[in-house]
Amino acid sequence: MDTSGSQTPRHGLPRVDLPKTLITESGAASAKNELLSIGQVISDRYKVVSVIGHGGMGAVYKVEQIFLRQMFALKTLHGQAFTDVALRRFHKEAQAASKLNHPNLVKAHDFGVLENQQPFFVMDLVEGQNLSQYARSVGILSITEVLNIFIPICFGLNYAHEQGVIHRDIKPGNIMLAINQKDPSGYTPKVVDFGIAKMSENEDAHSMTLTRTGEVFGTPLYMSPEQCTGVKVDHRSDIYSLGCVMYETLTGAPPFHGDTALNLMMKHQTTMPASMREASMGREFPSALEAIVAKALTKDPNNRYQSFQDLALDLANFKQELAEAGTAKISNNAHSRTVKDIPVLPMTAAPKGSQKKGKTPYVIAASCVGCLIAGLVLGALIGTKQNHSEVAKPAPVQFTESSKLNYEEALNVGHSRYLIVENATSAPSMTYRFPNSFDIGMFKYTHPSIKVSEAVAAQGTIHVPLQAETYLQVPSSRLYTYPHLLKGFQSADLNHLHITNDLSEKLEDFNFVFDTSLVHAGEIKGLKEIFIFGTPATDKGMAFIKDLPKLDSIDVSDTKITSASVRSLKNFPEFTYLGLKNVSGAKTLIPQLTTSKRLLILNLAGVDLNDSDMAQLSKISNLRYLTVDLNPKITNASIKQFRNLIALNVSATGVTPALKETLKQMPNLKVLSISKENWPAQEVKKLISERPDLQVKTQKRDAKNGLTDWDWQKDL
Repeated sequence: MDTSGSQTPRHGLPRVDLPKTLITESGAASAKNELLSIGQVISDRYKVVSVIGHGGMGAVYKVEQIFLRQMFALKTLHGQAFTDVALRRFHKEAQAASKLNHPNLVKAHDFGVLENQQPFFVMDLVEGQNLSQYARSVGILSITEVLNIFIPICFGLNYAHEQGVIHRDIKPGNIMLAINQKDPSGYTPKVVDFGIAKMSENEDAHSMTLTRTGEVFGTPLYMSPEQCTGVKVDHRSDIYSLGCVMYETLTGAPPFHGDTALNLMMKHQTTMPASMREASMGREFPSALEAIVAKALTKDPNNRYQSFQDLALDLANFKQELAEAGTAKISNNAHSRTVKDIPVLPMTAAPKGSQKKGKTPYVIAASCVGCLIAGLVLGALIGTKQNHSEVAKPAPVQFTESSKLNYEEALNVGHSRYLIVENATSAPSMTYRFPNSFDIGMFKYTHPSIKVSEAVAAQGTIHVPLQAETYLQVPSSRLYTYPHLLKGFQSADLNHLHITNDLSEKLEDFNFVFDTSLVHAGEIKGLKEIFIFGTPATDKGMAFIKDLPKLDSIDVSDTKITSASVRSLKNFPEFTYLGLKNVSGAKTLIPQLTTSKRLLILNLAGVDLNDSDMAQLSKISNLRYLTVDLNPKITNASIKQFRNLIALNVSATGVTPALKETLKQMPNLKVLSISKENWPAQEVKKLISERPDLQVKTQKRDAKNGLTDWDWQKDL
């Protein structure tokens, strides 16, 4: 069933009726086909609010979950389509959608049967327009907006493939642009309608009868050559189909036309598509973009992109190169109409909220770079023959040599190696040359003859002794402004990387930009330590660094990274430092951690530990620094097993002043963190007087259920 395009339109855009398809020749169904009435209650919990739309096989309704007070979409079959095959296929769609939990895919939440035995399933409610409707409403999309739609879609479909689900009907009607509730002027692209999806790994006998070799499924305009022949397809078929959709979105026409479905399918197998320039009647496209789309449309799946992740990264790199190339090299139809671009992009609007006070200096710097680029391009346009009726001649703009140099450095950050000299003079040293006009973070080094060097701005020329350990601390805003920043470090050029989050504002695309910047971190094979706590890092970013051969310490606290990603790290669990505060599923890692002979520092704050978990952790033989804050189920009894600790953080746990007896048996303990909830000020005073050798840190819960400093002396 194709209900794509039938959902609520994007704000400000007209409603568009469902188009007929080449397979079903179905348009909007008549009201008499409706199975459900407004106000009807389904399965005692879903109240029908409105009809969203109809397709050839069934209908979709907007429903309210009565008890949760949440809106969902409910899909059901029409009576005339209720055959055994239709039922199995419908059930299979629900199964496929229920396996998927990704922001760019629609998830199914419930499945059931109506009183008349009609099946239904409940899924996310997507309010917006499909890509086909949107393109008809606004005309040809800019290259930038196309990238902003298809990069997330690639990641969503890559996730689906990792779960063993192949869509098999990728088309503009099945890509929804869901209204962003936090920003109604924007949208989130989502793939919908897994009605003919194929479970690639776990097909049962019923599924195999629906997807057996020789049957043809899909929409002919977007079907892969292998789909057209009816042979067995794999995930690469979806890549071809998305290539067709990208081609059409950029040019305004699909790769092939035909009078019949058979004619179209023959062309997919035997005919090469015209270049996008030819298909669009002469519009210019960057050669790199032509090459990316052409590779996605390769007939032989072995020569096509082998994963959506590969396609996404090529699109992301092209997006960055487009930004670096400057507006002068972008065609007239490639201007941006959205606010979803990296700030360094020339002649684009700044991210929402960027005009507020308090924005970081590096977002400001990015805006300055964009203004300078715009000025330079404007100067170039002045010298070009123009039709004065179209463009008024602006006043000439002057730039100093210094500002031009700053502009060049901003564009080239990370594209050449920072370590450029490694000589063998009387005083052997390594020389790092960072940008002169701005720093990329803070840099320091250690050496056998130097205990710790002073941290300095990573700017200009810095000389480092041979065999030194090098450290770089990078604020997130630098990576947002310069996603290729880390590319300037080759395999052995950096040993310790710490990325801090200095962006208080929510910026569009930040998660994606941050994760893809870690691609370059994964190429620095000499990295021993990566700290990315408090950043927007996700499992996608972790996939790029999981195979680092020397990685010894990592802190992913307060990120969106999960325990599964941590477990996949090449050197897990043999780290010396592991930070897992508030990491989803971190508790499941404990059995493996107990086998470690090297783990020295461990942070498991906020992961729902109890005394039994603590008993397991006590088996880690080398553990000396333990943080278990924000785990209220931990009691005094469990601390007795940790006699060799040097530092113990138990703020916001069940640990009370009765712990003082246990502390007498912990002579090596030098640091203790406790909180106001269980430690009255008088008890803190007694503890400090009894253990003057102990550095006591006092905290209390804050309004966000986190921890903040507590001045206990004011409560005496």
